[in-house]
Amino acid sequence: MPVTVEPAASINWVTVVASSALVSAVVNVGWNAISKLLDRRHENAKDKQRIDHVKLEIMDQLESFANRCASLVYDIHEGLAEYYRHEPNPFSDAQRSVELKFDPEPRWVELPIRFVAPLRALMREYTDAAEWITRSGVWADTADQYESELERLAFYGLEVLTIAEKIRTEIDAGERGTAQLEASRAEFNGLIEQRRDAYKKRPLDVTFIPELEAQFEREMPDHKSLHARIRKAEIEKRKAEEKTVE
Repeated sequence: MPVTVEPAASINWVTVVASSALVSAVVNVGWNAISKLLDRRHENAKDKQRIDHVKLEIMDQLESFANRCASLVYDIHEGLAEYYRHEPNPFSDAQRSVELKFDPEPRWVELPIRFVAPLRALMREYTDAAEWITRSGVWADTADQYESELERLAFYGLEVLTIAEKIRTEIDAGERGTAQLEASRAEFNGLIEQRRDAYKKRPLDVTFIPELEAQFEREMPDHKSLHARIRKAEIEKRKAEEKTVE
């Protein structure tokens, strides 16, 4: 009996070629997308490294500013001691200023606004405080103005250290070089604490730079009004006693 051989199924080479082309296109599109993603990640990593180095420079200059403030605080204390001993030229070592500026100045447009805005505001406020001290010369003597300068240096020294510390953590800069910063921080905190004690005792009689007075008022919101009521009562009592004597 003869064997019947089935004819082989015919191959549609057009379909095969088309399918191969489609697979190749999909693979190419996928590879191109992955390649672009990798390139983008590489560029983002390079941008982050560059920006981190800019932040590192800013941090370094802020910390240098804080240490220079602490050095000037020391010299002003020495000058005040000489002033009250009536020595000549008591503030000869304290007649410099510590500017809050960046040299070289960073390209601010390369940095996020949320990072730049507090720094720019701090620079402006520090300058405004200096102008307030200059204007206080109308009623304050030289020693009083130097006392106000101590407050400005301590207040903004602490503000700057707070920002620098945040940057140090953000860019993972480590702890190297922070020992002197802690000494400066202690100097500032000690001075602010002295002023806080003075505010607690005589809030109506002691003048502080506006920033520091606002801080104390936030910390002790009813303190000044309480002392005002006490003083008013004392004055009224004294007047009543004087009238009785008459």
